[in-house]
Amino acid sequence: MVSCPICKTSDAKLVKSWPISFTKEGEAESKPQFYIGIFECPNCNVKFRSRLESLSDLTQLNSKSNQTLNIKDLVGRINDVKVGLTQSLRVLKERIGTLETERANLLTEVAELRKSAESRADTLENEVHELREELKSLRELLGSK
Repeated sequence: MVSCPICKTSDAKLVKSWPISFTKEGEAESKPQFYIGIFECPNCNVKFRSRLESLSDLTQLNSKSNQTLNIKDLVGRINDVKVGLTQSLRVLKERIGTLETERANLLTEVAELRKSAESRADTLENEVHELREELKSLRELLGSK
């Protein structure tokens, strides 16, 4: 029947199918010449398309997929999704905590840098004021204005 192109298993499940027929404009609808199906491999979870030659192939696959698709499979899939979402939520909470800690550290570092910059600015202002006073006193000593 249909085998997976990746792992070559022949237990692929039919997900969706549709008929293909080639008719010219103005012709009455003709019987489908073949069917196209989308399949999912249970081993590697790859979805792929494949051509089915006849309606009997399609009905066999539909009955097979209806037998294998049951509530236990659906519950298993739902639980897998739930576990994945729970892990994602946990990872996101951890990342948020880490980012909040980093933000707090950066804010304290910015505050320290601001204090340091303000003290350096004050020191420079005092030095400039002293240099102006010294320049003023030197000009007075030399007698120039």
